[in-house]
Amino acid sequence: MLAATEEQMSRQHETKEAILRTLRGQRATAAVDLANEVNAHPAVIDRCCTGLQQSGYIQQTAPGVYTLTRSGEAYLDDSSQA
Repeated sequence: MLAATEEQMSRQHETKEAILRTLRGQRATAAVDLANEVNAHPAVIDRCCTGLQQSGYIQQTAPGVYTLTRSGEAYLDDSSQA
């Protein structure tokens, strides 16, 4: 059971990273478009976006529409240098 939880957490982390990378080069993007871009279920995108928003990496500009914040940019820059 623990392994499944770790696997789920790893997949969620990968999805969050993919969302951030997708938003990096774009303006405001709808959650449904993010789901298509990162090949994830819309419910997964919603959960990930909520977490990313709480962390300050993205912001919601309209219902279901997100942009990358400066903190999100900095996170991506730091993670690409690691």
